[in-house]
Amino acid sequence: MHANMKKILKQLNDKVRGRKIKKIFYDHKDFPVIQLDDDTGIWIQRDDECNGPGVAVHVSQDKDGKQVEVGTFQLRGEQ
Repeated sequence: MHANMKKILKQLNDKVRGRKIKKIFYDHKDFPVIQLDDDTGIWIQRDDECNGPGVAVHVSQDKDGKQVEVGTFQLRGEQ
């Protein structure tokens, strides 16, 4: 297991635990999106050739309105 895997999975779990699914849809690039009741979302990312399945990425905003993404994509390049 990657050194940061446990930390990243905990962050992802903390953001979605207790949330309810509000809506499931495809965005303008045909990526599946799970919208949660706090208006954050989980995108299933794929590569540039749309191969799948991809990784789940939770997307929200911090207090300054900056987009925050948490997901296993953060492990790219780690050994």
